[in-house]
Amino acid sequence: MRFAFKSQLQDFVVDELLDFVPDTKGPFHYFRIEKKGINTMDIIDHLCAHSSLTRKEIGIAGLKDKK
Repeated sequence: MRFAFKSQLQDFVVDELLDFVPDTKGPFHYFRIEKKGINTMDIIDHLCAHSSLTRKEIGIAGLKDKK
């Protein structure tokens, strides 16, 4: 059996896939955010600080570390 440990940032690509089709009706917005060097909660904090949104109003499709 052969294997290798991955250690380069480009080795780790995560694409979140929704298990539903987003509804285009209603008071919701869906964003696809590509990030590098920042974690998910820091993005959420930034969105809240620069908008009228609260943390409870923002849903996320997963938590990944900043790398």
